[in-house]
Amino acid sequence: MFFNEFFNEFVFNFRTNPKVAKLIKKSQKTVQTWVKIFNEGDLEGLIPNSPSGRPSRLSQGQKDEPKLDIMTHPHDLGYEFSNWEGKSVAEHIHVKFGVFLTVRAA
Repeated sequence: MFFNEFFNEFVFNFRTNPKVAKLIKKSQKTVQTWVKIFNEGDLEGLIPNSPSGRPSRLSQGQKDEPKLDIMTHPHDLGYEFSNWEGKSVAEHIHVKFGVFLTVRAA
């Protein structure tokens, strides 16, 4: 099987998890977990079955609406500000859908 040969060659050539982790920009813990799963023969376990991260608080349809809204001038939607920024988009989503979003500071 091509994947088995590739994985074995990859880990063999780089020898240590830190080198592999740095090369693929993943944590050592992630690489250790992958190697453990691979060594147990559970190749299906290496295939992600759900997206990582927090589930979205908006449905797909709700996510599409703000994209269209921000192409409209804020004044045309009843806002006093002139430019869309992270906080104003979050406020618009709250007004429109009742969902509170926080905006990370840079």
